[in-house]
Amino acid sequence: MSDRLDFTDWGGLMFSGSSKDLALQEIKDGIYEILFGENILYMRVINSKYLSQTESICVCLNAAISGRENKTPPYFSGEGISNSVGCCMISFSDPSTHIQGIDLGWYVGNEKWLDFQKDLVNLIEMITKNLSKSLVIFGGSGGGYASFALSRLFSQKAVVIGMNPQFDISLYPSCNNYATRAFPNSNISDFDNFPQKISKWNAFFLRNNLITSFTHSDLNPLCDYLLLQNWNDTHHLRLHTPLILPGLETLSLSKYYGTNNNLSYFIGPWGDRHSVIWKEHIVLVLRMAINGALSSQIIEKLSTEFLPINSNQNHSLSKIKIPPKIHVEGSDYEMNLVRFTFEQFQNNDITESFFGLDFLRPLLNVERSNLELFAVVASLQCWFDIIQKNKQITEEIWKIDYFIHRVSILCYLCQEFPSRPAMKKHQLFLSQIIQFHLEEADNRSISTDSKQCVVLKNYLVQFE
Repeated sequence: MSDRLDFTDWGGLMFSGSSKDLALQEIKDGIYEILFGENILYMRVINSKYLSQTESICVCLNAAISGRENKTPPYFSGEGISNSVGCCMISFSDPSTHIQGIDLGWYVGNEKWLDFQKDLVNLIEMITKNLSKSLVIFGGSGGGYASFALSRLFSQKAVVIGMNPQFDISLYPSCNNYATRAFPNSNISDFDNFPQKISKWNAFFLRNNLITSFTHSDLNPLCDYLLLQNWNDTHHLRLHTPLILPGLETLSLSKYYGTNNNLSYFIGPWGDRHSVIWKEHIVLVLRMAINGALSSQIIEKLSTEFLPINSNQNHSLSKIKIPPKIHVEGSDYEMNLVRFTFEQFQNNDITESFFGLDFLRPLLNVERSNLELFAVVASLQCWFDIIQKNKQITEEIWKIDYFIHRVSILCYLCQEFPSRPAMKKHQLFLSQIIQFHLEEADNRSISTDSKQCVVLKNYLVQFE
């Protein structure tokens, strides 16, 4: 099989043999072909030079393979993170993604390899034991699910990190494709009627001891778990995250992180929908994990990225629920602050709130130890995008009262940005929207001599 795969990008094949043979090998950078009877697992070792410098080894599990049509297996992730963290990384190519048409297999296996999860766990534990290293295993989305799912089988301690993971793969849209292609002879699915066959699917995997879901009751007491979840990933927050965080519906942006026994969680404003966790925060988390920090300590440190420096940790009650929604004052409309349209304001007879951004006012001047400021920025990004694409509403927004209202919001952000390290990610956007307002005001002979406009001008000078 190896002659059909392309190892060029990784310097060629370093080893081919059984897991027992692998146990006798010195671990060096490169590709390892591990034989399990007629099945083959491909493993990549990255930055083995760091093995002597850390107490832990990282295992990275893939999310969905993007642009699969232009790639050939095997598929590995983690090189950039490994370089940034300064750790040895082991990445496994999910053999199910080598099947034509499958870009995500959750490391569950396929009909030719029903023992894959057990085999993979045994291999990981053998490697860590032989190297006398502790284990940090992580992944995003499908790789995050796999990290949690495999942990059920661990017989040794591990730090398990999942970023925007699914927790029941049968609820994920691409599951139908996976089930149909990975188990073509098992009659558990087809391309047309998967929803009607979910019970048959679940029975099949239960019968074969394969793990396709993970709940709070499945947490392994040997493991320390960390969940990083994007705040507006509505599909996952609605269907998946509650399986691991049963009280999710009661959480607000004032309680966006916490610890429950051996599970710590952080629901962060990393972007819209299924946005990837920012690389700098992945690096922060992994560095702490490989150096022995507990998940509870990691999220406390991560919180300092989003909270004001030296802020009071006693959170005030947020007006926003997760995902970031708020009731617009003067209406019954509940709006998603990260994603909305001008038509939604029109349909609810609150267009003036849109023009002046009045709906953001309740989020200003609140206790500073929550994420409401990030919701303001997210709304501004959405608003600015709408303005750029809908020139017909441009004239209305430049009425002086609306302009003054928006300037006050921008001024508030300028003053708050320096106290929150994570806001650096939004500095460019803030400068762009400030520049937009000052230039349009000048073109329309609107005075910019107010104290608040001076604050905006000074911000631009500092940014440049």
